[in-house]
Amino acid sequence: MQAKELRGQSVAENIAEEVKKHVAEMKQKGLQPTLSMIRVGDRIEDMAYERSAQRRMELCGICAQSEVLKSDVTTEQLIRVIKQNNEAKNVNGILLFQPLPAHIDMEAVKEAIDPVKDVDCNNPLSSARMYLDDEEALIPATPGAVMEILKHYDIALEGTNVAVLGRSMIVGKPLAMMLLNQNATVTMCHSKTKNLAKICQEADVIVSCIGKPKFITEEYVTPESVVIDVGINLDKNNKLCGDVDYARVAPVVRAITPVPGGVGSVTTSVLAQNLLKAFHMQNR
Repeated sequence: MQAKELRGQSVAENIAEEVKKHVAEMKQKGLQPTLSMIRVGDRIEDMAYERSAQRRMELCGICAQSEVLKSDVTTEQLIRVIKQNNEAKNVNGILLFQPLPAHIDMEAVKEAIDPVKDVDCNNPLSSARMYLDDEEALIPATPGAVMEILKHYDIALEGTNVAVLGRSMIVGKPLAMMLLNQNATVTMCHSKTKNLAKICQEADVIVSCIGKPKFITEEYVTPESVVIDVGINLDKNNKLCGDVDYARVAPVVRAITPVPGGVGSVTTSVLAQNLLKAFHMQNR
């Protein structure tokens, strides 16, 4: 048996087309939705995501502008840039690339982002609205991409058991809450979890966001498993791979996302969706 491949391209395109349609309507009224991207330093991963986000925004008719700061920028200087974007009437969303250099006070920076422009859900107030399942909440792009893939492929969540591997504030924790809001029963797993393979085998859906290349093998899954791979890693041959050993797992499970071409390809469309939502909140 070969698993159904849950590719992200069609998911991303469907979201983007809907955003594009609404942006076109705004432009007819003389309004231009705009995203401000703030990058600290020249991390290869950040620059790649920046290019990807720029392309997606352009396809949706959204203006995307970038501000690049040196890696030795101080917390105060970074917050000053964020506040300038908060106050700019022509900026509707702020995307801050992470992780930031170790010397930056991350909590202070997150709190500085205006929640109504916080398109990647960094401010604690943004997280609270998402946890409360507020319809107007701006959701983190990567967890949002996972949810959009599950929705697109009609993967049932209500009453199902979901194992989330990874408890980061960027993916694991917000994703767990989003799944709970859809009435799934969620088990949060991490480096201290005992009997991890058994927990995964008992889950209907496995979402891995632990950042360990090819960590999930056939011993973690069953023929009924749906596997969502959020990991972006390099294997021993320096080739892109996920947390899941796709070659070993795909022949066993019911459905699986590939890497690349899965969750990552949907994140920028969710970002565009958030930007449009933020724009509407600021212009009603």
